[in-house]
Amino acid sequence: MRQIIVICLAICLAVFLGCSSQDSSRSGQNSSTDSSNVPNSELSGTRIMLYDGGRVTTEILSERIVEFDAIDSSMSYGVHVTTYDSLGKPAGWVIADSAIVREKTGKLDLFSKVVLVNHRQTRLKTNYLHWDSETDRMETEDYVDIKRGDDWVTGWGLEADGNLNWYHIKKVDKVHGDLSNIGNFNE
Repeated sequence: MRQIIVICLAICLAVFLGCSSQDSSRSGQNSSTDSSNVPNSELSGTRIMLYDGGRVTTEILSERIVEFDAIDSSMSYGVHVTTYDSLGKPAGWVIADSAIVREKTGKLDLFSKVVLVNHRQTRLKTNYLHWDSETDRMETEDYVDIKRGDDWVTGWGLEADGNLNWYHIKKVDKVHGDLSNIGNFNE
């Protein structure tokens, strides 16, 4: 998950460096407009590759990114992030309909149809997920579905580490199979 926030921060940096803060279509805009409501930059059809010594570590795809510097927020729509291991093979991924990145505070909020798959192929599905880079913790109050192979657990509310190796479901709904197969479950 730490790689995901690095990725989102890279998106913000790419937006900041790749686009002018002035847009010619806005030059005639009324000066009374609240600047926090006006994006500083927008990108469409974005593909960002992150490298470490010539090796691809992360691929970020986003249909659209809108950055608002005044409120430290970047909105991404149609987000798909893939991380790669040291051999260049996919190690995990996350998708969401949209995301908000707050670069200064290191916070990431993922919205609607959120699916995260870690390096052990444990899959988390929910409609909202918050991640804090300072604590490397994820949380939600929404319904969650965690699955690995034929084993799964569902419930309301989640606290987890950033890699989904440890997690706590606040109100368990259903359990099927051996939970030790899907991570360090704490009821």
